[in-house]
Order: sequence, then C-alpha cells, then structure tokens
Amino acid sequence: MEPNIFLIALITFNSIAYFKQRSRFIPSVLINLGSLTISNFFERFFGNNHLLRMKKISYFFSVYFFFTILISCNEQRNNRLLVLYQEDGQNIDLKSECMQILRASSYDFDIIDSQSQRLGDSLWQNNALIILSDPQILNPQWQSDIERYVQTGGTLLVPAEAINTYYWPWLHQAQTKNEKYFDGGEINFFQDSTNFRSLLKTVFEKMSIQADQVKSLQAPSDSRFTKIILDAEVNEPMELAVLPGGRVLFIEREGNFKVYDPEMRTTKLLHTFDVSTKGNYEDGMLGLTIDPNYEDNNWIYIYYSPKGGRPRQNLSRFVLAYKDSLILQSEKVILEVAVQRETCCHSGGSISFGPNGNLFLSTGDNTSSKESDGYSPLDQRPGRSPFDAQKGASNTHDLRGKILRITPKKDGTYTIPKGNLFSPDGTEGRPEIFAMGCRNPFRFSVDQRTGYVYWGDVGPDSGIDSELGPQSYDEWNQAKSPGNYGWPYFEANNKAYPILDFATKKIGLSQNPLQPINDSPNNTGARVLPPARSSMIWYPYGVSDIWPMLGKGSRSAMAGPIYYEPSTPSKTAFPEYYNGKLFIYEWARNWIKVVSFDNEWNMIKIEPFLSNEKFNKPIDMEFDREGNMYLLEYGANYFANNVEAKLVKIEYNRGNRAPYAVIQAAKTKGSVPFNATFSASQSFDYDPNDSLIFDWNLSDGRKFRGENISFTIDTAGIYEIALNVTDGDGGTATSFSQINVGNAPPEISLKLDGNQSFYFGESKRNYNIEVTDLEDGSSSSGTINSDDIKVNFSYLPDVHDLALLGEAFYGNDLPIKGEQLIWDNDCSSCHAMQSASIGPSFNQIAERYNSTESNISMLALKIIQGGNGNWGHSLMAAHPDLSVNDAESMVEYILSVNDKNSESSFPLDGTFLLSDFQNMTEKGIYVISVRYEDLGFEGIPAIESSKIQFLRAPYIQAEDYDISKNIEQQRPFGGSFAFVSSLRHGSYVGYDNIDLNGVTEILLKIMPISGGKIAIFQGDLKGKPLAELNIPSSNKNESWEEENFVDYSFAINESTDGSDVLFLMFTDVDETKVNMNLDQIIFK
Repeated sequence: MEPNIFLIALITFNSIAYFKQRSRFIPSVLINLGSLTISNFFERFFGNNHLLRMKKISYFFSVYFFFTILISCNEQRNNRLLVLYQEDGQNIDLKSECMQILRASSYDFDIIDSQSQRLGDSLWQNNALIILSDPQILNPQWQSDIERYVQTGGTLLVPAEAINTYYWPWLHQAQTKNEKYFDGGEINFFQDSTNFRSLLKTVFEKMSIQADQVKSLQAPSDSRFTKIILDAEVNEPMELAVLPGGRVLFIEREGNFKVYDPEMRTTKLLHTFDVSTKGNYEDGMLGLTIDPNYEDNNWIYIYYSPKGGRPRQNLSRFVLAYKDSLILQSEKVILEVAVQRETCCHSGGSISFGPNGNLFLSTGDNTSSKESDGYSPLDQRPGRSPFDAQKGASNTHDLRGKILRITPKKDGTYTIPKGNLFSPDGTEGRPEIFAMGCRNPFRFSVDQRTGYVYWGDVGPDSGIDSELGPQSYDEWNQAKSPGNYGWPYFEANNKAYPILDFATKKIGLSQNPLQPINDSPNNTGARVLPPARSSMIWYPYGVSDIWPMLGKGSRSAMAGPIYYEPSTPSKTAFPEYYNGKLFIYEWARNWIKVVSFDNEWNMIKIEPFLSNEKFNKPIDMEFDREGNMYLLEYGANYFANNVEAKLVKIEYNRGNRAPYAVIQAAKTKGSVPFNATFSASQSFDYDPNDSLIFDWNLSDGRKFRGENISFTIDTAGIYEIALNVTDGDGGTATSFSQINVGNAPPEISLKLDGNQSFYFGESKRNYNIEVTDLEDGSSSSGTINSDDIKVNFSYLPDVHDLALLGEAFYGNDLPIKGEQLIWDNDCSSCHAMQSASIGPSFNQIAERYNSTESNISMLALKIIQGGNGNWGHSLMAAHPDLSVNDAESMVEYILSVNDKNSESSFPLDGTFLLSDFQNMTEKGIYVISVRYEDLGFEGIPAIESSKIQFLRAPYIQAEDYDISKNIEQQRPFGGSFAFVSSLRHGSYVGYDNIDLNGVTEILLKIMPISGGKIAIFQGDLKGKPLAELNIPSSNKNESWEEENFVDYSFAINESTDGSDVLFLMFTDVDETKVNMNLDQIIFK
C-alpha cells in the first residue's frame, strides 16, 4: 500500500508551522529547508518512486510552505497590559485616576517598579506598556527595552509631559512628531484620564510580535560590569597608557613613572623625574601615551615640566626596554612649549595618537584668573602678561591654550600633517595648531576612525552674570576640523565677555564671534582671528536648562575615548551598545556619562554610566585593545596623596557574573574569650538560580565553610577574616573584616527623666550617666575617671532634620547642620580640616576670622558668589544654588572647628537647664551626647563608645517626614510655609524616634478637601491603631492659605515603651475618596 504522500506532507509542514508558533525567531535550519524544492525534499526522504508525482504538486506545497513560515514568524501577545508605576513624583492625581480606571476595568494587567525590576525583551509579550511615572527617571536600560518593544509593533501609553531631547531623544522625537504610529509601533501621549480611558480601548488591536523590526540595541545592565582595583597606593595619578599584553603605565604629578603588572598584581616604580611644581603648581608629570607601533619600537611619550633652565614643558620620546627598563639616554625632546611660572595655572598636558600616526597634545592657557573676579583675564597692563590669556589662547603664534597636531619622525623631529588650522609655512600662525581658543583642555581624545577631536575645557569661576561677563561654564568641544573655540573672548555658545580696561576699570564692548580681534600688547601673532565656534556642551555651576542630567556643583569637564568594539573582543570587552559613543567624565562631580551621536556625528543623547558606582575624581580613562576600560581616580583633594586614589579596571561580563561577598558580624571587638558570629547571608549573585559556596579563612589558620559560622578566639590579638564566595560557574569574590580581641567596648547608660523625644515647657531635666568597661571598670566604682567621660549638652537652633546630627556631634557641640552642608557640597575638593589643599584648611580660616556676625555674612557671600580671595593663587568656585542661611551655617561650622576639642563641664549626675524656651515657630533641638574612649588592653587598640539623645519642641512639621508613600510636598511660592499634599487612599507618612510616654493627645492640622479616615500607628502599620478618626469633607475649595488648615484631635490612651516610628495612615471611608493636606503634628 502506497503511503499517503499528501497527508505526510501536510503533517510535516503543519508541524513546522506549530514549531514556529512556539519560537520567536526563524531557525536557520528552516530557512535552509525552505530553499529546497518540494521534489528534492521527497526525493531525499521517500526515494525516486514518487518524484514525478511530487513535481506536479511542488508548486502548491512551495506556496503553502512560504505562507506557513511567514505567518508562524510572528509570535502572538498575551492579552495583558504592563503598567510601569511610580507612586510619588509628578502628576500624582493623573496617575491615581488612571490606576482607578485600570482597576475598575476588565483588563488583565501587571504593575512593576522601574527602579527595581527590568524585564528586557519579555516586555514584548504584553499588548500595551503604560508608563505611569516620570519618563525622565527611566534609566538607559529601560529606555532601550521600551524602544525595542515599540519596534516589535507594541503600543505605548505615556503622559504628555515635556521630554528633554538629550535625555531620551527617541521619545522626544515621537512627541515632537505627534503621530500615532512611530518606529514600527504606536505611541499615544495622553493629556488626562478621559483621554487615557479612550486610548485603552485600542490597545488589543495589534497582537503579533514583529521581532524582525527591532533595531535598537539593548543597554547592558549595570550588574554586568565589574570594577577591579589594580593599585590603591597611588599619589596624584595623572595619565595612563595600556601596553599590549595588559601592563599599565601611569604617571604621578610629582614625578613618578610606574607600571602595573597584571600577572604579578604588583606596581613597579620605573623612574622619578625631577619636575618643576613651583610657581605654576599644576605643573609636573602631565601626559603619557605609547606609540601606535609600540610592539616594534618600544617608544613611549611623556609630557612633563623639567626643573631648571628656561620655563618650558617638554614633549619627549623614550624607549621602554624589555622588562620595564626606561632608557633615560634615549630621550628625544620632540617639542618644547614655552611657559611662565610666575604664577598658576592651566597646564593642560594630555597626549594621544590619532589616525595616520598623528600625535595630539593639549596645552592650557598658562594664565592666572585670580585677579579677574572669575571672569576673563584680559589684563593688558605692563608686566601683567601672566594675567592676560591673550598672550596664549588667542595668540596664533603661541602654543599655549591649544590642541596641537604633529607627525613624529623616527629621528625625534616632526612634520606638520595636512589640514591644521594654519599653513605649514608658519606665516599665519604656528603650523602645529589644530584648535585654538582653549582655556584648560585637560583631557581630550581622538576618534580613531573619523579623526574628530573631543575635549573637556575647564571654565572660569564666576557664578553669576554681571557687567563683567557671563557666569562661567565648562565645555565639551568637538572639532571635526581645525578651528578657534573662542577663549578668552567667548565661552559656551559664544557668550561674549566685554573688553575690560584693568587700569581704568572701564568696561568696553564685546567682541564679534565672526571676527575676533586680539589687540593685546602681549599678542605676538595675528590681530584678526578665525571665527569663534560654539561648544558642543556647556554647563554652569547650577543645573543646566539644556542638559539637566549633568547635575550641579563644582566643575571639571574631561573627555574620554570613543569606544569601538574590537574585531575580536575578549569575554570582558564592553558590548556593541557603546559602539561609536563618547565617554565623558566630571572630575569634580565624580561621574562618568556616555554621549551618543547621529549619523552626522551631531550629539543627540547623554546617559549615565554605572550611576550607582562611586568614582573618586576620575582623571584619566582609556580602553585597551580587548575592549576593557582602565581608569585613574585622583581622590578627594587637590595636590594631596589621597587615600581614595587608585588605578582600576572595568570589565563587562557577557556570561557568568561574579558574586558579591558581604560580611556581617554581630560584633568585631571584645574581650577574651571572644565568641564570634559571622554571616554571609547578604552576599548575592546577579545570575538567577546560581548556587553559592561560602569559604571563610581566619588569619590564625582556621578554615570554615557555610553561610553562617561561629567560633571562639581564646588569645588576644588583631585577626583578619576573609570570606570567599564562589558561584556554580567558578566566579569568585572576596571580602575582609578585622577582629580585635582582648578589649571589650565600653557601655554607656543615659537615664533622662520624662519623655525621651519632646520638651513640654519644663525648665529642667534630671539625668544620670553610667559608663562600664570590662577592662577599665566603671564610673560608679571610680575605676573610670569621670574627667575622661565627655558629656555635652547643646541647643541647636533651626535644625529639624535629625539625619544632620551624625557621629560628628558625639565628641563636640559644633554646628552640625553646617558640617553636613559642607560634605554634601563640593568643599572637600579644595579644602581639608587641617592641611591646606588648593584652598586654605578650615583650621586656617577659623584662626584668621573671629565668629562675628559681619565675618559670617562676608564669608557666606564669598561661598555663594565665589571669586578672588586672600589665600594664594586660586579662585573660589561659586555656589549660586546655596541659600544665604545655608551658607551662613557652613561658615558657622568652619569658624567653630578650633573649639572642637573643648572640655565638657557637665558631671555624670545632675540637671540639664532648658533655658532656651521653644515655641511653635522654632525648629531647634536640645542634644545630649556622651562619649568615652577606653584605655585599650595589652596592645589592643582603644575603643570609643558614644550615645546621643535629642529633645525637641512637641510638634513636627508634616513635611519633615522620614518615611512616606504616595504623597506630594508643597511649598507655595517658595516661601517658608510648606505642607504634605495629595494624601489619598493608602497614603502614609512616618516619623522616626517618637516617644509617646506622657502624651495624651495628638493634634493634626488638616485641610480635608475630601474626607476620609486617619489612623495613628506606632512601630509599624500592622495590628490595632493607637487612635483613628473619620474626618468630614470641607466645604472650602483647596487653597494654599495656611488658615484653611483645621485642628483635629486624637486621644492617646496607650502606647509602646520607648521611641519608635509614628505612622499616619489615610484611607477612604465608604463612597468618600480621601484627599487631604497635612501641615503639622502637635503632641500634648
């Protein structure tokens, strides 16, 4: 009996179709099969008997096969919606209304938080993606995932908010076009909940997934990058160069030339150059690179400041012989740059090769801006050349303030490549000049494919626009061709400085950017200059209107490389996503970002790189041939041997990701015998379902295995314990902890009468302090001297954020708010506590100025405005975003530092006098601190213990919450009056460290726009509330007037012992949808 050929064929091809329905992509085997004729197929599987018959029906099956494959290519979506939801932020009302519509509908939907989850291409399964959050908080990973989803034919619903083009150009373009169909899918911008409801009705029209339309590359997850510290013992690192094979050369400003060996994991000092760092204290070892043909010639290039002789910078070539021997006699001085060293600053000094063997060098303008109030230094008075930038940056015959381009020759000389700014004969200007009009182009890079040059130019110091010129900006520049970039006549997008006569102080006209003129007597070049070009990116001290993602604060713009994926990338090479993108970094703001370009190399996007990673003043960056990033971190302070300084390598893990080792311990200090308990439970691995093995090694030789371990140490000493975590694929990570055995920490008991959180008008409080220490004894027995126990009691006015009062207060009674503001801003970049950095130390300032009202006001203004000072060469950066009150708090802290170690006069048992009576308008608190440092024991270091307690007025401003959910905060017209708004069903606020001992009533100042229930909880939101009350709706319209808030009383009959979190929970009542504002909480 003959087989039923038609039935077999039908079953075969329908099986193929079924398989394709279950797969997202077309397997290559099916594509190859489709290229066969049907007759070839049956000849192969059934022999020649049926060949003739099959030829007759081959056409039919070919058509059937084609349509089966075509239809089966597109996987179907799952009839569900995905909601990307953010409870707080902008448009809370609109988001709440949209969520109510979804919950009342018959649609199946899931809700996720973009901050904690990433779904990648699994987004494709959903019929629509709904964004109910601020689109401009979405990270690059979510952005790329959403783009890919839409490109499959997906539907996106998003609030009609303005999108910054440089934050997310794809979505900005969709919003600008205002077309329903965009990039293969649909994007609908909804204005209100009514518009949202109507759009929901259309989201199930497109069911198939068009996977072949996806073109956006997926942004890699941050968790796939590993930052590896290669050397943490570096001193003022400047520039690095990666040798073939992975060894890393780097220089330190004060003269050291070093190499890191990855096989030995050690750093070797190759030579210490005798460099000049006097006069212009930014001089020293400045630049480093290797020859493109290093493997053949072993040439390296160093740009440095030789000591002695005429002031100059040398660009020299050396031979680095086998086994890391620097042959000093091989030095060839290729180029000299004449400089002045009467005063600081701006040395520039980066060097890098571009295409065609051309060597680029950046030079600073070598000009002091100290005496131009932070504006352009155009001082043309006799003898003032060091203060006139026109001698260099705008001088066509001077090499300073430039990007130079030359072609080194084998004999140590150089030629001029075609296409520099001026002709090779030197009549128009120095032929080496590629770009002029630079202030301090400290770090630059050359695109190895296009030859385009990118650099960060560090700008001047003024923080405000004035008659002397615009506020200062830092810049990132792009030179597709040679040109003039404007300094010192222009900055940013050609914002012009007027020509100031420094002798008469007369302010003249500004220059024309199309034809700048250099009439300075210090100019040795052309009078008429090339037209000035605008910067690619410019940004002030404050938040930029155009590029808000750059942040605010001090500035030091630097340009890293453009990345290209190697032709044969290593397992750790950066992914294709970064191809053709520029890495920029900010020394002062401690971040790295990535710039994307369109096909014409116009900048279109700026996105963060490893935004949760801490970078300590990144100062140089380079990719090796295998696609790995190397980075030098300078550390916190200028011109200092910073403990944070290091050489690091950043790898991308395509496959298995190494685990993270985290050690937790109940205690790490104690007496003999010491019972230790350690846990690795917080260790983790980003790869799901990866099993972890935990190995522990104690420095006394003992080894343990397991997530939690316990052991006893019977001998006093200092021990180290190492946790090594290994995952199932062999990835490892190690963490260390120190154990001090032989000295137990002191214990402090502070007993204070009455409520432990609030002061209720009494004039005094009794207290008792007891300190006990296992080795030292106790204060009550007299074996601990009471003079060694420091007791402080202070009243801190205008402090309402208890987070400002950290451990720093335990030993002193300094103005802590000012200290916290100092560390939250960029002060540590230029100032240290005891030693001078680029600016004076805080101790030096406190010694010079008394803490008078006039000094505080004067110094606060200096912090805000920046400008010249009396401490040497450097200008102070402006901080225009600081309020006068905050700046004065900072000054108060600085002027009090010399009193930090003053002795306390409070006894261990006595009475605190509460003389600073508080009222409902004050935000001050009383602070009690106790500290004791023990004597150590048998060689084990001393241990200090501290205890701190606060008393404040019996009220809390609602906006001072510590915990919140689904709320907004309002401050009408930017004034002092503020409140919490949009309290809806499920909203809550929480306040830390609230003791209700003795409290019988709590008053809430409420504006009940629409009534509801308020419940008060202590500790958590579980169980029975302490009190609850139904609040009726108000007859008044919502208003920002303070008098529209009404007091509602809650009786408190019981509470838990001690201090805990106090919660206020808001819920709907029956058909009433709660909507309230909260101003104040008062305790009675």
